[in-house]
Amino acid sequence: MNWQGKVIGGSLGSFFGPIGTLAGAAAGHFFVDRRRQQEELKFRRRVLALLSGALYQLAVADGAFSAAEERAVNAVLTDANEQLGRCMAASSLPMLMDQSRTIQNPLGSLILETRGHPQLSPRVLLWLLRVAAVDGDATEPELRILQDSAAQLVLPSDLVEFFFRLYLPVRAGDSAAARLAACKTLGVTSQASAEEIKKAFRELSMKYHPDRHAGLPEEIRALTAEKFQAVAAAYETLKRESQTPEDRWSRHPANGGLFRAKANEAVVCFCCGRQIRLSDRFDPIQSRCPICQAFLAYSRDFAEHLQQRRV
Repeated sequence: MNWQGKVIGGSLGSFFGPIGTLAGAAAGHFFVDRRRQQEELKFRRRVLALLSGALYQLAVADGAFSAAEERAVNAVLTDANEQLGRCMAASSLPMLMDQSRTIQNPLGSLILETRGHPQLSPRVLLWLLRVAAVDGDATEPELRILQDSAAQLVLPSDLVEFFFRLYLPVRAGDSAAARLAACKTLGVTSQASAEEIKKAFRELSMKYHPDRHAGLPEEIRALTAEKFQAVAAAYETLKRESQTPEDRWSRHPANGGLFRAKANEAVVCFCCGRQIRLSDRFDPIQSRCPICQAFLAYSRDFAEHLQQRRV
């Protein structure tokens, strides 16, 4: 029972003696406290409905709504409903998802509802990241939505960087856009290995090297030279940030220490805490938690940081 409702009701009831005070406190609970509880419930349900629409809006930003994205949205909504105090019956969530698709700009409304809220605003970004990460790479439209959302939620830059590193193979801010652009220039995914990046660079640099086009008209030589410079710049960007599997580590489930992640071993997800057995074709750079979509392995320094700070 909320103390403010009882105080208000008790103060009014005190004009009618001790019994009136008790009756007034009960009335205050009934008319004030319960009204606030109902308003809070409506707020949480509104957040959940807007979240459903926002996740769909993010998922279709780059095209069709894939089966993997649909599963991720359902999982996020289930977890969000738990974190919001089970404000809706679990059986109602599929219907909510269908109805929320008709909301106009649900993501913008969700941000307005949760901006500045100390608990909800960081969770909104995490919920969005889980859906963006389900297909592995965040596409340019998804990345723009994530970056804009983080800025509008007014989250600290170090927290945004931390969250992005949990879920995306690129970092928040300008470095993320630069890496994504470099991958596009070389024609590789943002999860490409150092060897794949090097191979793509060699092929493209040979194709566009100025010496191969010396006998062509000047305007064509200028275009190929420009392309060659772009390829070289992209390679330098990716070479600085590329990581090899040997640089990635996971947490050991038994004692919490760090070990080099290997196939067929059990690890604990840093984000949701679930124990997961790695497949026989485990790739430290690409493998994700099937529950929350976070990476299962990180650079050693970041893995050490994660042991000190849970999401």
